[in-house]
Amino acid sequence: MSVLQAAGVIDPGLRLPAETRVVRVFVAARVRLYREALAEVLARDNGLEIVGASGERTEILARVAAVEPDVVLLDPAAAETLELIHELAGCSAKVKIVALVSSEAEPD
Repeated sequence: MSVLQAAGVIDPGLRLPAETRVVRVFVAARVRLYREALAEVLARDNGLEIVGASGERTEILARVAAVEPDVVLLDPAAAETLELIHELAGCSAKVKIVALVSSEAEPD
């Protein structure tokens, strides 16, 4: 099971032909270290292909339009995140946008 199937982005029961099993992912995160580490970890999954990464808004929009990923992993810490999500959705009807969030709260 791929990372995206485990996260519920892709149906875990979905069986695709071998030639279409790779999910093309673009990582959009403002902090370079976070962006590069996330891309490196995800690239280890044979079912994922990292097609780009950026932290700058205009570059994110341009590169997503150019490479047409299946999924954009977005760090919502950036300013104007909702506007960016709307613009990304306009880049491609098929793109799925996943906002990555974390909580500093201790688990119960």
